[in-house]
Amino acid sequence: LQVALMAPTEILAQQHFITLSELLVPLGVDVAVLISGLSSDTKEKIRSEIKNGDIDLYWHGKDIRKI
Repeated sequence: LQVALMAPTEILAQQHFITLSELLVPLGVDVAVLISGLSSDTKEKIRSEIKNGDIDLYWHGKDIRKI
């Protein structure tokens, strides 16, 4: 099961990621945030992990065209 959460801004996506990571990572949930501020290599790695099912829960900001 994978879940994608969309936030209206990248800042809010980061805040959600930080807060919920603290709760979910200890439970074994793999999480990521995908925003335009990340390097191209990092974004590609996260996309690959999402595609392979390695990420359980991820966030992205509203404007995914920049991603």
